[in-house]
Amino acid sequence: MDFDFSQSGSSNNMFPILVSNTADKILANSMDWVALSGEGTTGMRLTIANAGSGNSGSSTSNITVVSGTTYYGRIIRNDDSFNLKIYSTSALRTSAGTGDIGDVTQSTPTGITGLQYIQSSGRSDGGGGSNSWVVDNVKIYNDMTVADVIPSAT
Repeated sequence: MDFDFSQSGSSNNMFPILVSNTADKILANSMDWVALSGEGTTGMRLTIANAGSGNSGSSTSNITVVSGTTYYGRIIRNDDSFNLKIYSTSALRTSAGTGDIGDVTQSTPTGITGLQYIQSSGRSDGGGGSNSWVVDNVKIYNDMTVADVIPSAT
């Protein structure tokens, strides 16, 4: 999945883009989901949750972002892991290399299924901080390798 995003304010408990197994608002381990999520005021990370097993995980390192700057993201599922790449330009994303802003991988908890709802959300229990973000140019690819995506990712 490719997307463009920018954020301002506190990035705590924000999910500029996520894919889940339900249209309900996000609350920790109550559903299966994978997301670009805020961590602190200048960090973004990859967060994954599995409702069935109560397992969740976040990438161990944050990717530092600057408020008001547009970034170009890509989330890739590879069997038992997800990879988040954040680029400074769409051209770098199209070249499919390592994210120049950040590149993190997170193992997938067992049993993640039904990821079919695209959302942009804060956490339903409120959390902290004020959130503002823009997500644009979302592209979803299914059963494709990165090499298959490149010609159509304009």
